[in-house]
Amino acid sequence: MMGKKRGRWKIILDLLESIAENGECNKTEAMRGAKLDWRNFKKYHKFLEKNNYIKITEQENLKVTQEGKKLLKDLKKVNKKL
Repeated sequence: MMGKKRGRWKIILDLLESIAENGECNKTEAMRGAKLDWRNFKKYHKFLEKNNYIKITEQENLKVTQEGKKLLKDLKKVNKKL
């Protein structure tokens, strides 16, 4: 039996949490932490980077920006209320 599908905001929350958990991480760690396949990871990664919620460090790792931390905090509040 399949579980309930996650909505877009929940996927973004999971991805931001996955990256923020260790301060920064590589793409594979973020993808696995958010339980995404490569195709969906690329789509959400592109959205988050384009909107300045994450950035790529000099070491090619992903890191949550200040804007991303604010979004993460807001999404956690929404998730808690639902």
